[in-house]
Amino acid sequence: MDRPSVRAPLEETLAKIEAQAHRRFLKSHLPADGLPLHDAVRYIHVARDGREACLSFCNHIANYTPWMLERLDAAGLGSVPINRIPLPVRF
Repeated sequence: MDRPSVRAPLEETLAKIEAQAHRRFLKSHLPADGLPLHDAVRYIHVARDGREACLSFCNHIANYTPWMLERLDAAGLGSVPINRIPLPVRF
């Protein structure tokens, strides 16, 4: 079963941003070289401790549904399934 995309069309998203009357905060997961820089914009970079990010990633993967694991396996490297993370993760 395919799930519908939750991504709104670009034009709709831009119209919502332009319609905001309050101070705007836009979040992005783009790599630094994928984000355009403008002199009139203030950028704030927030990062996480690598150890905490690793545990969060393990927790995220461990909670994938069977449906999601099937989709990731199908989109991956063919005969190599995505890693399954056994819980609890201990370091």
